[in-house]
Amino acid sequence: LWPGHIDSPDGFTLTQAAGHTIHGNGYIDAAVTNHGTIIADRSNQTLELRSAAKTNHAMMKATNGGFLDLRSPINQSASGQIFAEAGSKVRLFTGSAITGGTTATNGNGQFALSGGGVNTTLTDITNTGSWLVENGSVANAAGSTFTNHGTFTVGGYTGGSGWGTFRLNNALQLSGTGTLKLSPGAIDGLATYPLTNGLGHTISGYGRIYASAVLNNLGTIEARGGTLEVYALPSQFAGNTLTDGTWKAVNATLNVHGADPITTNLASVVLDGTASVFAPINTLAENQGSFSLLGSRDFTTVADLVNTGSIHLGPGSKLTVNGAYTQASTLAIDIAGYGNANHGWLAIAGAGSLAGVLDVELAGSFIPSPGDLFTVLTCAGGADGFTLVLAPENQRMWNMTWPDPFTMQLEYVPEPASLILLTLGGLLLRRRGHR
Repeated sequence: LWPGHIDSPDGFTLTQAAGHTIHGNGYIDAAVTNHGTIIADRSNQTLELRSAAKTNHAMMKATNGGFLDLRSPINQSASGQIFAEAGSKVRLFTGSAITGGTTATNGNGQFALSGGGVNTTLTDITNTGSWLVENGSVANAAGSTFTNHGTFTVGGYTGGSGWGTFRLNNALQLSGTGTLKLSPGAIDGLATYPLTNGLGHTISGYGRIYASAVLNNLGTIEARGGTLEVYALPSQFAGNTLTDGTWKAVNATLNVHGADPITTNLASVVLDGTASVFAPINTLAENQGSFSLLGSRDFTTVADLVNTGSIHLGPGSKLTVNGAYTQASTLAIDIAGYGNANHGWLAIAGAGSLAGVLDVELAGSFIPSPGDLFTVLTCAGGADGFTLVLAPENQRMWNMTWPDPFTMQLEYVPEPASLILLTLGGLLLRRRGHR
């Protein structure tokens, strides 16, 4: 088609056999069953699939700077794929839909709900590429599963009014290893439906997850770039206990409406950056899961803290315990340079009962000089000793010293290649490399 069109006023279906190609620019109104290749391959030109529904068992793609515009439903078998190569776009418009099969991109190729006001439906697809639901457009998620190994961005570019929206048409499982990114954007439902964010999948960004999408988070919810509002209480919030999932704020606010103060954490919580906010965790008293302070984030407990899970203090991050601290598991501290601004630090206002593992790691490219000292723990009420020290993976040794009963320092001491265990009373320093 150069340019040209294919139609069928009498409603016949065109079957394209394997090995055959239709390419160029123009439009295809006729119903098509595709076992070959359909390609939009003229730079800055459009090949439109419109009117009658199309069935795809093989490949439809945009390449060479072309646009493949979808204005009719595309039904794909498991072998069907729609592909946007680098510099090219697949654009969806109202009237389009994709059911089944795979969507994929490479380079800066993109799928786009383009221009605002577009409404399309995606049913049980697998995405490995890059999508953009532009402002004012709606991507309806039908079927039971949306498998995403790519980046599906909701909200962004164009003059469309309002945010882009990812809309549940029924209960939905988000699976895969990709990210559904709100920038800013919204997730809602035609009615009130459960939304399961599966293990390995991330919902990230800022915007709103409305009450019509009731979240069950087994993966990661990450506030980034602004405030992420979650209006229906996720199933992991059980009174004062956070039971599962990863909850992360990266110099942003994660606001879970209706959440009680969390005193017991069984989940993974990450506060990254000085502007990170996840208010329910401010009352933490017992950590059985994972709790991380990164990006120079300081955190102060209300009172005592018991750690039977893992606590990770990144460079410049300080955990202050307003009471006693009891540890039976792992405390991880990163060292990226000299001074408190460059390593993790635990400050205990009361007594410290210290057992388990002290996991120290050099961050970035920093390597101390032999004999360098780093104050990583202070304990106003005095602390029990640490049991064992084990050389890190880079064959260097940290020697623990107590210049006074209330201060613990780590001394950097190069050692031979063999790993050496030193019994120093209380806490095990594990083998680690650079982060």
